[in-house]
Amino acid sequence: MSFDQKILVIRFSSIGDIVLATSPLKTIRRAYPDAQITFLTLDTFAPLLEYHPDIDALVSISKRMSLIELWGFADHIRRKQYRNIFDLHNSIRSNLVTLRSSSPVYQLKKPRWNRFLLFYFHHNEFGSDFSTLKMYHEHLGSIWNENDDLPATLLKVSNYEQKMARDMLLDKNIFDEFIAVVPGAAWTQKQWPAEKYIETLNQLGFPQTMSSPNANRRASLTVFRELIIAFKNVGQNVVEFSRIFLGTVLKKLLSHNGSAIMGCRLQTNGR
Repeated sequence: MSFDQKILVIRFSSIGDIVLATSPLKTIRRAYPDAQITFLTLDTFAPLLEYHPDIDALVSISKRMSLIELWGFADHIRRKQYRNIFDLHNSIRSNLVTLRSSSPVYQLKKPRWNRFLLFYFHHNEFGSDFSTLKMYHEHLGSIWNENDDLPATLLKVSNYEQKMARDMLLDKNIFDEFIAVVPGAAWTQKQWPAEKYIETLNQLGFPQTMSSPNANRRASLTVFRELIIAFKNVGQNVVEFSRIFLGTVLKKLLSHNGSAIMGCRLQTNGR
């Protein structure tokens, strides 16, 4: 493989799915070890992928781009002449930005019907062996086969981000283990009520907890307030951290929402 072979990987959102996308990203890197891999995402989530060792160029666009702007950006993608495009999102946005390209596009096929039944009717058609990581890999073409391994997810935390985190924890007088809670999710059906967070934290012994509400979602603010009340009732405090901090370091350390627990390997040797 030569470095002039250009690969485009697309995943616009959200935090959890971008973390999961780093597994097929590793598979793509293994298949094209010397290629220039560009990762396209939304600017809101771009910091999550900074310093990633399998990404040569990180490109972000605004969620607020108009259809006309997206059409113009699609021409930019066309002119790049990527060897392959791996669309790990399969959204209206990703279909539009790849529409004008003549490059081969390997596109994720989402289980939309099964998800619809589960979300709205609580009817589960997913098999007991369903794996999101495997689903991502099944649509990468010939570079992955059924019996191949599924690489671990990976995020890179820079030395600066580590220092920023340590300084913030010290400023909040947090010296021991802690739990970070970020109520809220894009789908209402994915949102946990406060009692679910409280039940889980109670099982963990109510360690020191940091939390930040999603100010854009009323339900998130409600859960956040209920968490504060519940913690005060057991003699614990909730330390509120800023959304700015969440946007840099904690996005790399937390899953998308409290309704899912995700394992992710973190690299900490960096700038």
